[in-house]
Amino acid sequence: MAKLLPAFVLALLIVVALNLLACGGGGSSPRQLLSVTVTPATANASDFSNGMVQFTATGMFDRIPSPATLNPATWDLIPSTSYPADAVSFSTSGVAQCKAEFAGTVTVRGGAFVCPQNSMMGVPCRLVFGTAQLTCP
Repeated sequence: MAKLLPAFVLALLIVVALNLLACGGGGSSPRQLLSVTVTPATANASDFSNGMVQFTATGMFDRIPSPATLNPATWDLIPSTSYPADAVSFSTSGVAQCKAEFAGTVTVRGGAFVCPQNSMMGVPCRLVFGTAQLTCP
């Protein structure tokens, strides 16, 4: 019986260690998005083929790999009273195209939603984004 006790304790320690690693208790947590840069920072749709401007959102994270392209990214316009909310349409890959009837400059917003690990405890998700200016002809 005395010989079985050390083997049992060793097996128990291995099971506990594996459970900690599988449940995230080993110290690994998802990297956190800190900021976003949108490129190009300024664009004139008339300078691009068919007026289609490819924007890219690059995220800075709290650990490597950083920076990294956000794929997918969330794209929309910063709300403003100086232009309609649908003045520009976006593809899921960040291609912007001005509506035919709109002329003016809009602020493009690209980024990603960040939800803290404890979001179930009332900490809300938030959009971390960067901006760029797009002039529509």
